[in-house]
Amino acid sequence: MKFNVTDYIKKPSKKAKQSSQAERDGAVPIRLSKGKGFSFRSISTKLFLYFFISIVLFVAIVGTMSYIVSRDTLKSKVAEASEQTVEQTTEKLDFLYNFYENIATQIAVDRTLMGDLETRQNFIEGDFQATDRYEVDLKIRNALAEIASTNDIGLQLFDKEPFMKPDAMELTDAAFYSTANGSSLYADYTKYFDTLEKSAGRVIWLGTVEKQVTTDSKTNYITLGKMLKAGTGTFFVFIEFKDEVLMNALETVKLGNEHHLTISGEDGNVIYSFDPKEIRKPLNLTLPVSKDKEDVSGSFNNGDDLVLYSASEVNKWRVTGSVPVSELTKDINRIFVITIILIAAAIVISLLIGYLIVRTVGKPINQVRDLMEKVEQGDLTVRMNVNRKDEIGKLGQSFNQMASNVGKLIHRTNETLDYVVNTSVQLQDVSRKMGDSAKEVSLATEEIARGASDLSQQSEDGSTQAFSMQEEMRSFVRNNQEMQEQAEGVKGESRSGIEQMDILLGKTNESEKLTRETLNRAQKLMDSTKQIGQILQLMDEVAKRTNLLSLNAAIEAARAGEHGKGFAVVANEVRKLAEQSSGSIGVVTEIIGTIVDEVELTVKALKENYPIHQEQVNVAKNVDHIFRQVDSRMNGFVQKIAQTSTSISNLQASQSTLSEMILQVSATAEESTAISEEVASSATEQLGVSAELVQTSEKLSQLSNELRNILSEFVTGETEQADQE
Repeated sequence: MKFNVTDYIKKPSKKAKQSSQAERDGAVPIRLSKGKGFSFRSISTKLFLYFFISIVLFVAIVGTMSYIVSRDTLKSKVAEASEQTVEQTTEKLDFLYNFYENIATQIAVDRTLMGDLETRQNFIEGDFQATDRYEVDLKIRNALAEIASTNDIGLQLFDKEPFMKPDAMELTDAAFYSTANGSSLYADYTKYFDTLEKSAGRVIWLGTVEKQVTTDSKTNYITLGKMLKAGTGTFFVFIEFKDEVLMNALETVKLGNEHHLTISGEDGNVIYSFDPKEIRKPLNLTLPVSKDKEDVSGSFNNGDDLVLYSASEVNKWRVTGSVPVSELTKDINRIFVITIILIAAAIVISLLIGYLIVRTVGKPINQVRDLMEKVEQGDLTVRMNVNRKDEIGKLGQSFNQMASNVGKLIHRTNETLDYVVNTSVQLQDVSRKMGDSAKEVSLATEEIARGASDLSQQSEDGSTQAFSMQEEMRSFVRNNQEMQEQAEGVKGESRSGIEQMDILLGKTNESEKLTRETLNRAQKLMDSTKQIGQILQLMDEVAKRTNLLSLNAAIEAARAGEHGKGFAVVANEVRKLAEQSSGSIGVVTEIIGTIVDEVELTVKALKENYPIHQEQVNVAKNVDHIFRQVDSRMNGFVQKIAQTSTSISNLQASQSTLSEMILQVSATAEESTAISEEVASSATEQLGVSAELVQTSEKLSQLSNELRNILSEFVTGETEQADQE
């Protein structure tokens, strides 16, 4: 790639040269450029915008965060205070609930009243006088009336079952006692009987009951009930008080100007509300289900409202209050207004400070920019007047020093160029001489490289042949080793065969001996069976004669008459015994005959088999002899193979030595070739370098002349002094 100095140095214009000549006396004031206008690329504009935006953002973020933190803190504190108010209201209501439960408990533990109820129950179940019944009923009603009037409550007492009136002698299901605070029909209260009976005597809060007090008015009563046991009788007492009692307890509670309070039961229906339309209807809020028995109060957000709740420890009724969140946080708006004012003030202040920064920093920077444009045009005599000691003053001093140093550098470069031109001419002459020498060295090294290459090729061929022979020798050694291993195996097998043949020969001799003994014993057995046959024939003759004698004895006994009957019986028995003996002898004769036939066949077979055994013994002896000859010859064969392996190993060692020597010769030849090639390559490279040096020196001379012409266009203090001289 070719470089041209003119691509990197801009020639100064004639206008700049004339301007520099008019301002030759040291540092002079410069004329600032006008009409630049507002630009986002200006450093003063960027500084102003950075400062302005950062101050405004910081104040806005801090103000917004302060507003949010204050709002959330105030909301949390107000919610906590409201929650405490609801809890205190619940505690106040618990006091009322306990008061009315105590009335029910007082009735249950009043021994006089419970004794009168037991007496009344006994009168109902048995025969009674109307006068006695009236006295007991009146006593009970007076006691209940006193309790009701003292505590300002409504009181209802019902029998579990309809009872007999003392005057009319008929059953009735009306309330035994009622304070006449509205309707007290049996049917209105029977729906609570099962609940009270299952409560095992505990007080049960039944909720709100609407009662018709007069023809035109109805009143809501808060009702609680309790079961009473008196003897065998079961009674249900209901205590009622107006919901005005709850209203009086809640009307003093203030959660806000627009708050809403309700009391709801465990079933979710409203017990009391300042809006009568909500009573006995489901609460329009879903309260959270408490997993912890102690967590009976809390708060949550429901849209724009904050909902607070607290459960009673007496009857589990919940006091629920809701208040708009905006009403709780209305005082925070003042903080928001203050935040906006602070942001506006920060904007005004940042504008003023930004203007001062622009005046202080931006104007000197513009001056430096104008001076740099002068330098860009080639005028290095310009200087900046600075009387400041801050960073801007240091920047002006650095600029003046830079312009002076660049002028000195250009003057020094002009002086150096003369030396470079002279040196480049000398370098051309030396490079040409080096080129001629490099050509001669290159020719000589090429001849040496060719000879070394031929020697290397011959060495490689010899090395290849030696390597092939070495591989053949290794293969022959491996085959010889395998053959020796096979011979050793055959030798071991032959020895094993000899041992087995010895065992077989012994077993064969034993078998031949046993066969011979068996044949002799079979011959003796056949002789014995023949003797037994002869004995059986003799016994058969004896049986026949005994039978004949028994017949003769029977004939003689018949002749003797009565005197020969006993003898006839003996003769008859002897005859029967002779017949049985004859039959048995016949059976034994047949069996002996069969045994004789089998023994004859066995003897015949043994006689036929005995020569075969003798032949097997002879064959086994011959095979044993053959195995012994094979073992003897295999010993000699193994010894020959071992001698051959030793000779081959010696030959292989000699072959390895020869291969190593050929490889050394080949390596030496290759090294000589490589060295020759490197020398030739170095000579060629030196020749190329010499040519390049000639071209470079010529180019250097040309560039030096061009650079001298370019530097002559710059105006410096030294050039002005030279012109004056």
